[in-house]
Amino acid sequence: MDLSALSMGKRCRGFFFLYGFVGFIYGKKVQRLLLFPILYLLLLVPPPFALLDRVTLPLRYISAFGVEKIFGLFNFPIQREGLMYVVKGQQMMIDEACSGFRSLITMISLGLVYVYTIRSSIIKKAVLVLSIIPLAVVGNILRIIVISLIGAYFGQELAQGFLHYFSGMVIFLFIVLGFAGINAVWTRREKRGAGEDEEEFEWFE
Repeated sequence: MDLSALSMGKRCRGFFFLYGFVGFIYGKKVQRLLLFPILYLLLLVPPPFALLDRVTLPLRYISAFGVEKIFGLFNFPIQREGLMYVVKGQQMMIDEACSGFRSLITMISLGLVYVYTIRSSIIKKAVLVLSIIPLAVVGNILRIIVISLIGAYFGQELAQGFLHYFSGMVIFLFIVLGFAGINAVWTRREKRGAGEDEEEFEWFE
């Protein structure tokens, strides 16, 4: 039996109890207002290990495939077998810490808060949240490429040291900027469409 899954089920029942308790004490109006904050607390519950494996393993393979293709695009010698690859004689492996799952969860958490606070269409909010997934994947692939190049030319000690953690912060900044860029482009198109609608309305008047 997966004890982590059992613990997760117990904790989730606590949130549902809290939601029902708010509705019983303060009424349905307050209950609807607090629906998102209460559901957001579910992100505090650690997922079961079985679910983590099902999510992180495909992310690791996608990252390995992306690294191989980008290196091949620039005719850079690389040999890959599964999650292990060799770059200039340096053997490396994409482990669980390099799956990009932490960055993905962190950005989804921040993205959900952001789309909750803005006034916009459901489609825009959904697109913004879903755009975090490819941004996180691309950012993680770039991070692995940078670490691989540092390890190949300067040694594994430098690649696995401070630069390993610093590259994670840089990629996180990349995801944030990409998210902000998508939001800015969408907002500009909305304003442009609203301006065109106003011009058409004035012309018909």
